[in-house]
Amino acid sequence: KTTYSDGSALYTHTEKFRDADNLQVETERIISKSEYEVLSKTYLSVIRKTRRNFTYKGTFFELDEFQHVDDNLFVLEVETLEPNSEFELPPFRSIKEVTHDPLFSNKNMSLRGVYQ
Repeated sequence: KTTYSDGSALYTHTEKFRDADNLQVETERIISKSEYEVLSKTYLSVIRKTRRNFTYKGTFFELDEFQHVDDNLFVLEVETLEPNSEFELPPFRSIKEVTHDPLFSNKNMSLRGVYQ
């Protein structure tokens, strides 16, 4: 669920998986409020985060701030059209690579109670 400043909302369902080359593939679709309510009761938990999208030196980034996390967890995701594309990271204070760290998958973070 994305809530905009005018109070309107957009509901999406995202699925992530690894393909035969071990590359992450993500599918996202817009869903109705009623489907969102059903899915939110079916899944482990609803992930609550604030997402900020921006472009830096020609590359699109998504910066997620997870709610209900004591240590202000932010995850920066790089969106590229081609695997292994070259890009430059924005000059943040510190960045830890977690691409292949299963502890940072939405499913595992949910199991650990990060979103509760």
